[in-house]
Amino acid sequence: MLPALSASRPLRLTFVTAMYVAQGVQYGLLIIAIPAYLAAQGASPVAIGGFISAAVLPWTLKLLYAPLMERYTVLAMGRRRPWVLVGTLGAAAGYVAMTLVPDPLANLGLLTGVMVGGSLFLALQDIATDALTIDVVPLDEQPFANGLMWGGKVFGIAGTSAGGAWLLGAVGLLGTLLAAAVVTLAFMALPLVVRERPGERLLPWTAGAASPEARALQLDGWRAIGRSLRRVVFLPASLLVAAAGFALLLHQGLFDAYGPVFVVQHLGWTDAAFSNAKALGTLVGGLVGMIGGGWLVRWLGRARAVRAALLVLVAVAVAMALAAPLWSTALVTEAYLLLWVTAQTLATIAFFATCMALCWRPVAGVQFSLYMAIGNVGLVTGSALMGPLVGALTPSQMFAAMAVVPVATAVLLLRVDVAAHVDRLAALDASPLPPTSPLPMGQGEGGSTAAIPRPPLTPALFPRGVETGSARTRHGH
Repeated sequence: MLPALSASRPLRLTFVTAMYVAQGVQYGLLIIAIPAYLAAQGASPVAIGGFISAAVLPWTLKLLYAPLMERYTVLAMGRRRPWVLVGTLGAAAGYVAMTLVPDPLANLGLLTGVMVGGSLFLALQDIATDALTIDVVPLDEQPFANGLMWGGKVFGIAGTSAGGAWLLGAVGLLGTLLAAAVVTLAFMALPLVVRERPGERLLPWTAGAASPEARALQLDGWRAIGRSLRRVVFLPASLLVAAAGFALLLHQGLFDAYGPVFVVQHLGWTDAAFSNAKALGTLVGGLVGMIGGGWLVRWLGRARAVRAALLVLVAVAVAMALAAPLWSTALVTEAYLLLWVTAQTLATIAFFATCMALCWRPVAGVQFSLYMAIGNVGLVTGSALMGPLVGALTPSQMFAAMAVVPVATAVLLLRVDVAAHVDRLAALDASPLPPTSPLPMGQGEGGSTAAIPRPPLTPALFPRGVETGSARTRHGH
C-alpha cells in the first residue's frame, strides 16, 4: 500500500503536479492544436473563435460550482480526492463523447457543446486539486508545489500542442480525441491508488473511514459555508490580496492583448515568429518557475517574492519604453518577451502560494476560487483596456503605462502581512463553528449532526519559523 498524501512529500508533490499536467494536456489540445487543425480544414474564424471561447468558459465560472465541492463529498474517501476522480473521469468521457459527434467539421456547434461538458469536469478537477494542495501540503512546502504545478501545466501544454498537431495530421480528429481520453485516464491512475489521509477508503466499497481531521473540516449546509467564508474573506490580508490579484492579471491582460499588436503590426513580424518567440518564453518561464519558484518564495517570503518579480516587470517595461531606437533589432524584442514571461510566471507562482497561505481550510476551495475569479476579471479588464490605450498612446507611452500596473500591485502587497493572517486563521480554528456534516453523500457510518471536536488544524501546516511573507511567524503554531 502506498502512503497517504498527507504522510508522503514526494507522493503529494507528484500527485498535484500530475493533475496540472493533465490540465495542460487539455489546454494544449483544445486551445491550440484543434483550433489550428480546424483552420487548416477551412473552418471560419468565427467558428474557431467560438470553439476557443467555449473551451475557456468553464474555467472562468469555477466560482459558481466550487461551493458544490465544499458541500458534498464522499468523506470516507477524503474531502477532495473524490472530486479529483470525478473531474478527471469526466474529462476523459468528454473526449469520448466528442468522437460520437457525426461529421464533426460539419457539426462544429454540436462538437463545441459536447467539448464544454468535458471542460467543465476538468475545471472541477482544477478546483479540487487546488483545495487538496491547501488541505494536505504543509505551508512551507506549498511554494515548491506551486512551482511544480505551474511547470507541469506549461509542459503539458507544450507537449500536447506539438504532439496533438502531429496526431491530428497522422490519425485525424477521431484518433486524436481517443488518444487524449486514454492519456487522461492514465492520469486518473494516481488518485485511484493513493489516499488523502491514512485510514481512508480507496473506493466506496473498500475498507476505511473518514479521518477525524477531514470530519472536523467538513461544514454542514450552505449557510455554514457562507458564514465561514465571510469570516475569512473580509480579513485585511484577504481584501488586499484580492485587489492585488486583480491588478496582477490586469497587467497580464494588457500584455496578452498588446503583445501581438506591437510585435506583428508595429514591428512587422510574422504571426508565426511572434508565436514561436512567446512559446520559447513560456517554456523557459515554466522551467525557471518549476526549478526556482519555490526557492525564491522560501528565500524572500511570499509577498516579497511577488514584489521582486513585479519590480522586474517594471524594469522590463521601462527599458522597452526607452529603447525605441533598438526595437528593430529582433534580439531586443525577443529578450523582452522572454524576460516578461519569466517574471510574470514567477510572480504568478508566488502569488498563488500567497493565496493558498491565506485560505482557511474549511472553505479553501471556494476562497481560492474567489481569488482566481477576481484575477480573471482583471485579465478581461486588461484586454478590454488595450484598445482605448493604443488609440491614445504611442508605443513608448504604452510600455510606460504598463509599468504603472505592477507598481500599484506591489504597493498593495506592501500591506499584506501573511504571518498576522496565519495567526487569525489559528484563532478561527479555535473558535466555534457550525456543526459538521454526518458524512456527506450517504456513507452509512452512522455519523451524528452534533459538532465534532476540532483537532488542532494549524500545527501541521505552520511549523515554527516558517517564512510566510512579510514576516516570519512569531509563534510556534
